[in-house]
Amino acid sequence: MISKAIVFCVAYLAIWTTLMTWRPAEFVDISLNQQFSSKEAKAAFDAADVLCYNNSVACIFNYSDPASATTFPFGLPAGEYLEVDWTIPVRYSSQLIYFRHLWHGLWGYWYDYHNLDIYTVDGVKLPYGDKIFRQDMIDNFDAAKNCTIFAMRDPLGHIKSNVIFKVHNSSFTIAQSWDAGQLQMYLSYNVDYTASGMSAWGLLAQIMSYILPDLGIGGIGGIIINTIIAFPIIACLSYLAFVLITALIPFIPGVGGD
Repeated sequence: MISKAIVFCVAYLAIWTTLMTWRPAEFVDISLNQQFSSKEAKAAFDAADVLCYNNSVACIFNYSDPASATTFPFGLPAGEYLEVDWTIPVRYSSQLIYFRHLWHGLWGYWYDYHNLDIYTVDGVKLPYGDKIFRQDMIDNFDAAKNCTIFAMRDPLGHIKSNVIFKVHNSSFTIAQSWDAGQLQMYLSYNVDYTASGMSAWGLLAQIMSYILPDLGIGGIGGIIINTIIAFPIIACLSYLAFVLITALIPFIPGVGGD
């Protein structure tokens, strides 16, 4: 029974990965081409000579409040967001900024996510990959343009984004603005769900973590398809985990089979 469940998981995942990788472009939700442009953000990107994507926004990013996560839904399917927030995790013992792509989890009762990879203007990935620390903000400050610029990429290749951080108070340095808990942020991004960033290992890692795979199909239809793909494999993995646990703990009755 266990061997059959393993073969089913591997074969099921391989077939769906192949089908979704070679799916016709017409199957992708064309409603993802919504655009939202901020004139203030566009002006900031032009002044800094940085590419401004289809969707852009200008805002004061206040990260002195733990509940101040900011989400941007425009240009994304219903129920998905591009989020920017800050946190002080114990293992880093330092304030940091991160961006992540949120989408509905299993049955829509919570949000799954993955953080965006962050790069300098020279294309160098930041030391912690998907996190901006105070020193990153200082080291990458461009005095000539009076701002710090980063490029960000969704690990699946669906989202491309550029972000500009400037001081909120003109008498502050970028470090003082960070310490004061406020930065002026100009964000632009583009969504392309036809981009191929899919891999069988990536899908397997998501499903084994009980996270719906992100197959790049927008809206409710995408959530339904993601659920249909994930549910049988999650059920098999749960069964395998139960069998292994009962086999290792002698006083728990197991199940029959091999």
